[in-house]
Amino acid sequence: IIQTLLEHGADISQKDNHGETALHYAARGRDIFIVQTLLEGGADTSQKDKHGETALHYA
Repeated sequence: IIQTLLEHGADISQKDNHGETALHYAARGRDIFIVQTLLEGGADTSQKDKHGETALHYA
């Protein structure tokens, strides 16, 4: 599903009400496939959530 969303122009830098991106959730869930797919799709590893944490903090 993630690949299809990316192919159709999904905004992977969109943040939720906690300031988290899809990469934050994938990293916290330790889903290596989704993390890799998001990174290959251009996900920004420097985006911080409301606590000042990047996805790398959750990995």
